[in-house]
Amino acid sequence: MGTANLQARNRRLMKCPAMMAACTVFAGMLFCWTAMAAAQAPAKAGAVVAKIVAMEGEVILQSGADITPAKVNMAVKDGDFVLTKQGTAQVVFRDGAELKVFPFSNAQILERQEKTGLLGRTTQLSRRITSFVGKMWFKSGSSVKRNFLQTPTAVCGLRGSDADFGYNPATLSTMLNMYSGQASVVGNVVRGFFDNPGISAAVKSQVYQALSNAYVQTQAAQATGKTIDVAAVKVVALEVAKAAATEVAKANPDQVAKTQATAAAAAVDASIASAKTVVITEQLKDVQTQAAKVAADAKAAGDTAKAAEAEQAAATAARAVAQAETQARAAAAAAERANAAAQALNVNLAEAQARAAEGNVKASETVQTQTLQQVQNIVTTTVPTTVPPTTIDATTAETTATPTTTVEATTTVPTTISTTTTTTSTSSTTSTIRPTSP
Repeated sequence: MGTANLQARNRRLMKCPAMMAACTVFAGMLFCWTAMAAAQAPAKAGAVVAKIVAMEGEVILQSGADITPAKVNMAVKDGDFVLTKQGTAQVVFRDGAELKVFPFSNAQILERQEKTGLLGRTTQLSRRITSFVGKMWFKSGSSVKRNFLQTPTAVCGLRGSDADFGYNPATLSTMLNMYSGQASVVGNVVRGFFDNPGISAAVKSQVYQALSNAYVQTQAAQATGKTIDVAAVKVVALEVAKAAATEVAKANPDQVAKTQATAAAAAVDASIASAKTVVITEQLKDVQTQAAKVAADAKAAGDTAKAAEAEQAAATAARAVAQAETQARAAAAAAERANAAAQALNVNLAEAQARAAEGNVKASETVQTQTLQQVQNIVTTTVPTTVPPTTIDATTAETTATPTTTVEATTTVPTTISTTTTTTSTSSTTSTIRPTSP
């Protein structure tokens, strides 16, 4: 069709009111569909979902394997943990939703696409805030996200709501106090006003204690300025996420929450394995450096025999470093695949990739053992050493740790968690009582 004919046809269409109205409606629908698609865009693992807008006292933020003191305007990412000591933190999400974390509390924030509908053929962006101890206040935002407040033993799905919620690991109690809106509950939940469980509950929370200890060890490792110490403490930090996922997977009655936690635990296993291969690589680099120094000192002293032996040891260590780096790259790739599988809730694939990464650790350990045996006459190694755990004094609410300058390369945080029989129930409540400012 020629240009002149097309223009004539378009003029006829524009003169038809019905056609113009149809075009306007279609354009409006297209705009709405585009806006809805943007609002429900998938949250990538590690994507920024909120920020800390206000805080008082000591607040700690864990993002992946990094644990730092929280600051105002600090970004909060998908999967991050917020821990308060004698302090509070206020978090605001991109859609205007708000979370206030009260003293001696610990929360993890997740935003993921989740399948919805009878056959699970559609997906919707969902926000899950998990309390491992303490008390929090949450208010829904303006977006189409679904909001879930959960603990290791229950899940509360909110609609147009604001509420206090919390968890006491000493009694395995989930608490919910609705101010407005509705909540669909799975698991045993104590309704109504409740006090913050406080420090007495925090000292009995495995996840809270693990994160507190990892924070102190991270500070100690960073103070040494040694790459090997910083690498080793990342293993300790990742063990916090493993403990959190394991706790939810073992005790939560909601199948979605349980599956997400099981997949997350497998992904964290892969990340821990990847971090361990980095530690082993750094340790072998340290052996190589020491051997080279011995060779240089021997040459300076005129001891040619010793210098030759040390140079051979350095060469052996260099080959071991190359082998360890190969294993570290393979483990990192496996960890990346495991995390992608966990996002898709493919538990079997995530666990398979975790096993692959753990195989890389074993291969690296074999190389390390053989290398240390070959260079033991030249290099004296003192790895690993342990970092003493920290404890929280219930009377002073302070953390203490013995100063140290070395970090255990294979340190693990115990993840033995007591389980309990939980009765699953579903209910819905409505309230219009408004709170004073939380």
